[in-house]
Amino acid sequence: MGKQAFFRFLTRGVLLFLLCACTGTDQDPPQQPSLSVEVSQLQPGQSVTRDNVTFTMLQKSAGVADRDGWFLARGAGGAISVLFPAKFSEGLSSTKATDGAVITVHTLGASADNGIRLLLNCFERSDSRFPAGATESTVKGLESRSQRFRSQPFSRDTISGIEFRGVYENGADFAGQAFTTSRYLCEFMAEFPTADWETMPAVVRRSLDSVRIRQR
Repeated sequence: MGKQAFFRFLTRGVLLFLLCACTGTDQDPPQQPSLSVEVSQLQPGQSVTRDNVTFTMLQKSAGVADRDGWFLARGAGGAISVLFPAKFSEGLSSTKATDGAVITVHTLGASADNGIRLLLNCFERSDSRFPAGATESTVKGLESRSQRFRSQPFSRDTISGIEFRGVYENGADFAGQAFTTSRYLCEFMAEFPTADWETMPAVVRRSLDSVRIRQR
C-alpha cells in the first residue's frame, strides 16, 4: 500500500474521531485531500494546522522488529502500547471541543504489505470528562456507515469495551475495538482485504489483542 493511501487513512481517522468527540455527531468529516499530503510530508517534530486542528508527527516509519517480525509501538509517553506487523508512525492531534475543553488525540498507525492498515486513536480531555455512552456512540457511528455490521462486548486485562466487524458501503472490510479507560476513549480500526465475512486476518487479531493502556 502506498504512502499516500496510508496517510489518507490516518488523517481521515483522526478527523472523524475528533469530529465525533467534539460535536457528538456521526457524520463524515469534510474531505481534506491536501491535508493527507501535508501530513505525509511531515518529519518527526513538524506540525500542520487545519480548521483549528493541529497535527504533529512524533515518529515516522519507526520501530525495530522482534524475532517474529513484529514492532512494539508506544505512544502518550509510553502509556499506550500496541504490536504492529510493520513499522509504525505516531502522531499527536489537538483541538478545542465546543464546551471549551482541549482534546488531545494520540495516534499510532501502521500499514502492512498485505494491504492491512491499522490505526489506534486514543483521545483525552483536559477536564478528564467523557460523555455518557461515548464508547457506544463511537460504534454506532461506524455502524451507520456500514452495509454489514456486528458487535459484541470484550474484556481483556484492564480494558473492556465493544469489538466490531463490518463492511463499509464501498465494500471494504474492517474490524476493531472501542473502549474507555479512566483517562482515554480509544478506537482501534483495522482495514483489510478478505473474502470471508466470518473471520479476520490472524495479524489483525494479534494486533487488537496486544493493546495495553497504563492506568493512572
